[in-house]
Amino acid sequence: MYKFLQRKLQWDIHVICYNNGGYYNWHKDEKNSNIFTFNLILNKGNKLKGGDMFFMDENKIIEVKNKNNFMVVFPSYIPHRGVAVSRIC
Repeated sequence: MYKFLQRKLQWDIHVICYNNGGYYNWHKDEKNSNIFTFNLILNKGNKLKGGDMFFMDENKIIEVKNKNNFMVVFPSYIPHRGVAVSRIC
């Protein structure tokens, strides 16, 4: 564990804005030795429909429903995707 804590800190920032029909296919965030991924969903009001996140772990699919002003933290090696934003009211 001590060697893990001595690692040189590295990070990436990737900003995405989903519009009507926007989505992100299955992928992993393993570049630059990333350890964790943070997805921060910022949305004002209840105008967003869709945008749920799916994670695959040991061949199981886990769904996380989209919520306003919500953050999900997970290991970067976990395959994940964001489903299409189906409607903006």
